[in-house]
Amino acid sequence: MRINHNISAMNAHRLLNINNAFASKSLEKLSSGKRINRAGDDAAGMAITEKMRAQINGLKMASRNSLDGVSLVQTAEGAMSEIHSMLQRMRELCVQAANGTMSSSDRQAIQDEINQLTSEVNRIANGTEYNTRNILKGNEGPNSHTLVHRMSTGESAQYRGNVDLTAVGAGGFNLSSDQLSIWVDGEEKVVNLTGTDNSTTLDNFMELVNDALGDSAKAVLDKDGHIEITTLSIGGSSKIEINGSQNAVRLFKSGWSTGNPNPSATGTAESATSSAKGYFYFDSIPEVGSTIKIGNETIEFFDSSVAPYVGSNRPIDINGKANAEDVVDEIIS
Repeated sequence: MRINHNISAMNAHRLLNINNAFASKSLEKLSSGKRINRAGDDAAGMAITEKMRAQINGLKMASRNSLDGVSLVQTAEGAMSEIHSMLQRMRELCVQAANGTMSSSDRQAIQDEINQLTSEVNRIANGTEYNTRNILKGNEGPNSHTLVHRMSTGESAQYRGNVDLTAVGAGGFNLSSDQLSIWVDGEEKVVNLTGTDNSTTLDNFMELVNDALGDSAKAVLDKDGHIEITTLSIGGSSKIEINGSQNAVRLFKSGWSTGNPNPSATGTAESATSSAKGYFYFDSIPEVGSTIKIGNETIEFFDSSVAPYVGSNRPIDINGKANAEDVVDEIIS
């Protein structure tokens, strides 16, 4: 038997493959610009570079986060600058109104402008947002739409009207020539009614009231269409008093007339022997992952349509909840 072979050619082919492998690695380094492209190039060096790369990427993201923070501060600064300008204008108007040559109509015009400026200050404070998050409302925690939450043995002042506002006909909220003030804990909150007309709706009226109240109280409609105002403060010093012209106040208390006692409500003082009660209000369904704490219990919201709950807190499923009232009903059940 005879075996044909060519040792020289086989050796040349082997060396050619080795050189091709070296050339491929060199080309890879040239094209990537990196000395180490895989662990086989330098295992220890690869570990060091990956650690450094992770640190670099983390620092880059931290830099981007800081820029987002700068943008948030700039947004807040712009809003505060506008509010500052309005407050300066209000002070100028107050000084102007002290002029003895002013007539009552002149002072009324000044008061109308002050009311409008007050409404705009409240609107900016309540509506300034960054990435859908309010940044000038100090009572809103992150990742939650909870407006008020506190455990107390006392109770907030809560005024409940007796007029079904949903039954008010067209033009019923045209109060452009009327005045309305809501005193909360001794501080006057002027509701700006100068812009109302026959097209003003119940939602528009409620928005005007809440803009005036700001963070001191919250106005909502109960199931019977009656307005319900609750203060943020809790205790015996918490008080609500409604004052104004007859047409405006009658939206809160039926049959009220000038000269009668103003509609009012006072909170319940705290007591060392009473059971603690919790008060919380939502302006919309809470976000997934947000929490509130009531006593020693932490409540966490999740959406079962996205993922099952895996935490250790008391879970509240927001899936299928039509509104915030449904969420509250499940919390207190």
